[in-house]
Amino acid sequence: MASVAVLLLLAGLALVMASSTALFVRWAAGARTGLRAAVVVFLLLMMLGMLAGGLVYELWPSGRSAVAGLWLASVVMSASVAIVFVAFFRETRRLAVPGAPPLEVAWQRFLPTVVLLVVASESLMGWTFGVAAGSLPRFPVPGAYGVLQQAGRIVVSSWFTFPMVLEMALSLAWLRSTIAAPLVRVLALQPLVMFFSPPALPGWAWVVGSAVGASAVMAGSVALFLLVAYRSGGLPLEMRPVAVGLLAAFVLMSAGLAAWAAVGSLALLTAGILVEMAVFLAAVLRPSRRAAAGGLAGSSAPARAPESVP
Repeated sequence: MASVAVLLLLAGLALVMASSTALFVRWAAGARTGLRAAVVVFLLLMMLGMLAGGLVYELWPSGRSAVAGLWLASVVMSASVAIVFVAFFRETRRLAVPGAPPLEVAWQRFLPTVVLLVVASESLMGWTFGVAAGSLPRFPVPGAYGVLQQAGRIVVSSWFTFPMVLEMALSLAWLRSTIAAPLVRVLALQPLVMFFSPPALPGWAWVVGSAVGASAVMAGSVALFLLVAYRSGGLPLEMRPVAVGLLAAFVLMSAGLAAWAAVGSLALLTAGILVEMAVFLAAVLRPSRRAAAGGLAGSSAPARAPESVP
């Protein structure tokens, strides 16, 4: 186990990275031009490259691996600049044509790209910091089962779940004004679901207490959906995909906790956590896009047509 000083340093770095990622999510939600969207993707790729470089050093700690990690981070950052260049070129070409209509944002590509990069960054941070803290093995046991167990250890570790809690809370706090109030209430419970992860910390007190807490928050989320449906005569359209996704995540997480307690398998629990993350991120990004386009109920903002993502 690492020293207290190392743990405090890692915790500080995790705090900075989680806050930065939440800020990038906020910028992604407000992207109205291809150039701004490209900058967001560039920043997320830059963070991914830095974490990948750090992981190389932690897996093979030596002076040579430190240099290799720096080279890997530099290559990823340099390659990602091409995204910004292409976006700038397209914007310049469009502005050169008088009266050219604005290009639509390719949200079907941009949104999953942001979600994938955020999940990948959090996973690399969990792996890297877990190895540095001495709470995770460097490599999985050979074989498919070993790889799945290693992935599960990363996702349920405190270095993944707790920074993700902060990231989710900050993202929602910054974007809550763009999201319908009933949906905000449901989404506000999801960082708590992530926080109450029994395998995140050792000790039976945490395992039992967090299991009870997770069950209570999941039940509260379902109760909120039912309450909204009762008052509105059915779930609003913007809440339906969130409801389906979160219910699927809750089923996987509940079954995953049972499998973990029974046989030590983390596969289902890991799947549930990743599904919840993806649903949450998509939910905080989509409403903000509609609000900026004047499509969110109660919004008086004029419609603006965003431009394409390279």
